[in-house]
Amino acid sequence: MDALYDLRHAGNPNVGMGLRTEDSEEVKRRMKRVPSHKIAKNPGEDLTLLEFTLVDCSDTPEQLHDGVNLISKGRCVATDLGSTRHPTMLGASRAFQVIKRKLEVLEPLVLAIRQFNEISTRKQEIVKAIEAGAKPEDVAPQAIMLNHLLEDSVHERPYGAPHEADRLDWEVFVSTFKLPKNHLAFYQAEAAVHREQDEWMDLVLDVAMHHIEEERSTTTEASGASPASPAAEVARRLFLLMDGCAIPSDNPRLVKTEMLAEAQKCRRLLAHTKHQAREVEGNTSARTLREVAERLNGICLDAIEWGVKKNHPDIAKALEITQKIRARGVYLFAAQLMSERRCHLGEAEDAAKEVEAAVREAQAFGCSLDLEHMEAARKLSTKLREEEGLRKRQANSDKRYSEAHGLQRRVV
Repeated sequence: MDALYDLRHAGNPNVGMGLRTEDSEEVKRRMKRVPSHKIAKNPGEDLTLLEFTLVDCSDTPEQLHDGVNLISKGRCVATDLGSTRHPTMLGASRAFQVIKRKLEVLEPLVLAIRQFNEISTRKQEIVKAIEAGAKPEDVAPQAIMLNHLLEDSVHERPYGAPHEADRLDWEVFVSTFKLPKNHLAFYQAEAAVHREQDEWMDLVLDVAMHHIEEERSTTTEASGASPASPAAEVARRLFLLMDGCAIPSDNPRLVKTEMLAEAQKCRRLLAHTKHQAREVEGNTSARTLREVAERLNGICLDAIEWGVKKNHPDIAKALEITQKIRARGVYLFAAQLMSERRCHLGEAEDAAKEVEAAVREAQAFGCSLDLEHMEAARKLSTKLREEEGLRKRQANSDKRYSEAHGLQRRVV
């Protein structure tokens, strides 16, 4: 009977079997239960373990772990005693699945909350580690998932009500249901963030501003040789840490930290792009210009992936400079083909096709046809085709002359 009791309750005294109200408190006092459970006042006396687990808003990972262990042991005992066909044994199978699934969803969230509370007791140490180069996932691997888990752990359809979800396909349901929207863990997370966010953001913003101001004050003309910005990296890592820890996205200091990181990253990237443009200003190698443009474009794309907005003014300027370098390379390529000596029919047409292909590639790269060098390259392509047309007309004329001259000689 103890085994069947464990299968019905999994150590939770708040799960009843339709007990009369006047008897329930006395029975609960005599129930064997997991010590971590607190007895609530008549919350689930008419619910099975499965149903109560779905609606329970105050359970913890420890309680669910204990429940899994009790059911596992109870199933083994019941099996040894030949009770595999007992209705309780059959119902416990699904309850076991529900408890395990809820544990899978709840435990990461609770661990994230606990780690956030823990790192909040040593803020200076965490920030210094970030300054030294540590990534957010190195210093707080669970806490930085808090923001994601708060959004991802609530049951989706119907929102926040797993007990009302469709269970027609049981296996789909038991592998996808999530927590009720009023689960205590969500309130605990909200309270922890509200309590700690001001101290966190005061510290984070001060450190980010210090690094960026120091980097700007030491920037020289030679600094443009590299697009790297250690200060922006520090500010970005601090932002990612706070954002992952569920600091509200509209927190003014969080927004400012992100903007500082983005602005400094773009500032260094634009300075590097201008530096490279000066370096190749007199270069007449189409290949070199293409390689430089592609490298600079890659740096811009990396910055966008890093977190810079594509429409940031400095990114737009850097891309414009990059496209002009690429367009000049296309023009030099076209001019080189134009200058080559051509003696045979079809050579000018082949050259025109190469220029047109280069123009199309530059377009795909992002170069506008309105750019000066793109327009000049297209004009050279047109001249090459005109040259081919003249050569063809001359060849046809020579052919007609030869045919006519040969016919006259035969008549004579």
